[in-house]
Amino acid sequence: MIQTRRRVLFVLFGVLILLDIARSIYARVGYEQPNAIWQPDPAQYAELNWPPGADLPANAPIGQRVYAQHCAVCHGPDGRGNGPAAPSLRPHPRDFTKGQFKYKSTPVGQPPTDEDLIRVVSEGLQASAMPYWRDLLTEQEIREVISYIKSMSPVFQKTTPRPLAIPPRVPADEASVGRGKALFAGRGCSVCHGPNGRGMIPMIDMNGYTVISRDLSAPWTFRGRSTPEQIWLRITTGLAPSPMPAFETVLIPTERWDLVNYVLSLRRPAPGEPGGTLDGPGQQPDLLRRGEYLVRASMCGICHTEINPTSIYRGDTHYLAGGADC
Repeated sequence: MIQTRRRVLFVLFGVLILLDIARSIYARVGYEQPNAIWQPDPAQYAELNWPPGADLPANAPIGQRVYAQHCAVCHGPDGRGNGPAAPSLRPHPRDFTKGQFKYKSTPVGQPPTDEDLIRVVSEGLQASAMPYWRDLLTEQEIREVISYIKSMSPVFQKTTPRPLAIPPRVPADEASVGRGKALFAGRGCSVCHGPNGRGMIPMIDMNGYTVISRDLSAPWTFRGRSTPEQIWLRITTGLAPSPMPAFETVLIPTERWDLVNYVLSLRRPAPGEPGGTLDGPGQQPDLLRRGEYLVRASMCGICHTEINPTSIYRGDTHYLAGGADC
């Protein structure tokens, strides 16, 4: 009886070993050759030769070389916002060929000035993937790369941009804040930013990409800076191609200042300040939206979705149980 049990155990053990060997062989054979290779449309995500800029001729202009080495990974080799890093980024990298620039001092319909572009490249855009370059690039390199970027769009050849004159600020007293609050509700600002200005509502921009409305209680996340003058410009000129409209022809200058004063009154303590807490998109009570943000912010798609031979991953449509070999 005991010997029979031992035989049964040995047989079961042998079967398990054979099954494990078969599984290992099956997996090895299955992973040797992919069933399909995902390759994005270059208009959506373009490949780069690595390291970036290594394929440029020795006599390439400074601006072109700086762009290839530092900018093309996000903005694409031709400036179309289709670099290999683009799947990770929300908002999507700027498409320079369309001449659409958000953070500028010029009226609607005019491109930014060189000073506007220098400020963005030098200082970066807060709470975004756009870093500041002032400590890595020289002033000449920044000017050269700006000239190269401007060559990608015809809008800079059509007109000479001129900055708007910013009128004196209305005193930020209780009356002004009250008028701004009424304008915030009456002019539709609360539709995108919420009744309390907390925003974080997903929307679609003119190019079909998802953008998240700004949390106005967190001015440290304002990409165009949070000085009163810069907020007045954002309200005046809008943020095309985002859903944020221009109010230059809708509100008179003093009303725009009332809105600025109201927006600044919404400020809450920043994390790290007395009374401040972490309360951004990574802490949303809606678990689905929080998870979506964290999946993108943590670049989970690098491992958990299909990936092409040059490491562009398919993060826009679906995620899998496995992807690249991490």
